[in-house]
Amino acid sequence: MDDFISQRVKLNIKNQSISNSDSLHRSLKENSKTQKRHLKLVPQNLGSLYSSICIYDDKVLILNLHSDAFAILIENAQLAMTMKTIFKLSNLGI
Repeated sequence: MDDFISQRVKLNIKNQSISNSDSLHRSLKENSKTQKRHLKLVPQNLGSLYSSICIYDDKVLILNLHSDAFAILIENAQLAMTMKTIFKLSNLGI
């Protein structure tokens, strides 16, 4: 994971994430500025995020790395724009 993060930083690719408030993600949040990351943590009493949704260019990746691991990549500009808009709205508290 460290190689992925360093490559992303070298390429000046910013990361915006909403993640569980666990020890891993709290430690990632500490390095957010140097790693070009904007990380919001979900309080444990609100639920858990087991899967990831990654949005880049006109692609949406749905990823689950738990015991029933899977990945679905959808290349669709309208879906990617919709997901980006939902993420922006969540940052506004809407």
